[in-house]
Amino acid sequence: DDDGRAVPAGGVFFFERVDPHFSATLGGFVRAEIRSAPSTRRAPFAHPALGVAFALVAVEAVSAKASPSQPPDYACGWALCPRSEAGYYHHLRVSPPATVFETPGTADLGRVRVTRHGPWRALWLDGVEQGLAYDASFREDFSQKNVFRHDPNALGFEYVRAMATAAVASAGAAISEGGFFGDDDSKKKRRLRTLCVGLGAGSLPAFLANAFVRSAGVRFHVEAVEIDRAVAAAARDCLGVAYTKRDDDDDDDDSDSDADTDADADDASRKPRVRSFALRLDDAARYVGRLAASDAGPNTDETETAGSGEDRDRDPSEKKEKEKEKEKEKGKKFALVLLDAYDGKGEIPAHLRRRAFLRDARRLLAPGGAVVANCFYGPPGSRAHFDLLAFCEALGGEVEDACAVRVRLVKVEGQESNVVVVAEATERKGTRRAGAFGGRAAVRDALAAAAARMPAEARAALCDGDRLEVSGELTGVRDTREADGEAPAVAAPRR
Repeated sequence: DDDGRAVPAGGVFFFERVDPHFSATLGGFVRAEIRSAPSTRRAPFAHPALGVAFALVAVEAVSAKASPSQPPDYACGWALCPRSEAGYYHHLRVSPPATVFETPGTADLGRVRVTRHGPWRALWLDGVEQGLAYDASFREDFSQKNVFRHDPNALGFEYVRAMATAAVASAGAAISEGGFFGDDDSKKKRRLRTLCVGLGAGSLPAFLANAFVRSAGVRFHVEAVEIDRAVAAAARDCLGVAYTKRDDDDDDDDSDSDADTDADADDASRKPRVRSFALRLDDAARYVGRLAASDAGPNTDETETAGSGEDRDRDPSEKKEKEKEKEKEKGKKFALVLLDAYDGKGEIPAHLRRRAFLRDARRLLAPGGAVVANCFYGPPGSRAHFDLLAFCEALGGEVEDACAVRVRLVKVEGQESNVVVVAEATERKGTRRAGAFGGRAAVRDALAAAAARMPAEARAALCDGDRLEVSGELTGVRDTREADGEAPAVAAPRR
């Protein structure tokens, strides 16, 4: 860049050094490939003018018209972007690991564990990584105090960056169209109510809660729902995530929840304030179903029917409180519903992949809203491809009392084993809308509309809009597994 630093550009690094006797810019775009063997390998060397650099050396014949490919840059990408996934893998290699938290889970999803790798902490359910958190106070010389201060702008895994980018793009489209704010400009109408199904390490809800500057006039009002109390405790106590626990009898007020992630009062004046999000400890299927039922009328779901006898046994004061809660939930809509819940086997829990749950999630969408889901993407003909097809069909089908949606697949170049599924409402207030995912140009424009209201650190955490591939086609043979209304399992990204 203008200061003589190395900056990332696509899949390779460009170096530019301004000197009276030497001035050059090197390189072109070379895509990163993880689905099949790349056509080049990296060979580090010491350049007489540029210093430490690397060359891409062909490992097979590459024709003049072919596009060369390279392996993902986990080996040296951390030097340019230490808060990226590459930075995490770097510290997996060089930083002594330590387990800082471990306890049995409370929801039969797996044993909850937190490991430390330099500035990174990883949350695990059994043997599956559920998310990452980065210490904002980390120093390479380990001179910082022994307090983990969560950095909301360090998203870690690339699929989390892709989900965050999709959410911000959806917000940008809403801003361009007049937003989900209604006709008045009250504080309540300027918020983008967002539901995150699955807390994990808390990186996604924490990022969205702080994505816009306070003077932007719009913000994500984030509520996460998590079934496992041990996961919630690990996120708060070991990962430094700032959330406010919400119980069924808590008011859903409209106030900003601002919290300092470091309790040291001596440093309070030097630390940026962090906006927290709300966390509800509940089964996501039950909570989403309850919200959808409160908006649609009487519910005939088996879980509600089973509880009717229990309701009859409640004393009058408990019944009154329950009725009050249902009244508060009536008509509750979300601009975004984000689905990223996996268990210790690397699969979405069965009750969260049923068609009934996906339909209820659709019913919660506000006009112009979107459902964003993290899924595993397999090549055509594979089991994973069939599963993804069934998931998209279940999510995008016609749903009574819900707005129509178009389903798009958002992929990040170099991360082709993951895909973000976006079901975006096609109408708002009776008017056909283009939305944010009509193609790369639409994504780029939507991101630009949102970026103008974001701090630089948050913008830098997102994926480059030019590197996002948006597709509406999914080819393959239809999977017919429909037992008990259950869509096939969608596997988690393996690492």
